[in-house]
Amino acid sequence: MTGATRPSTGIYCLSVDPSVANLVFTSGGAPIRVMVATVEFNQTNVVADAQVWVRGGNTFCGPNRLEVRTFIGATPSNAVSSTVAVI
Repeated sequence: MTGATRPSTGIYCLSVDPSVANLVFTSGGAPIRVMVATVEFNQTNVVADAQVWVRGGNTFCGPNRLEVRTFIGATPSNAVSSTVAVI
């Protein structure tokens, strides 16, 4: 990843290096690689139900960006640390 923005609570938009963008996105900018994410409980000061979701499209973040959402229960949260991998 080469950059990240947080346009809203619990929403992260990740950028990849342009040299590998064609391996990660279609020519229209939609993700074509599997992305997985996990909560880092050692780094998250949350007692229960922290979640990380990845989106298989670019609905919120726009073309050529990967979208990750973090929650505590059903509430979007910035208090959840996570690890993200693109396979």
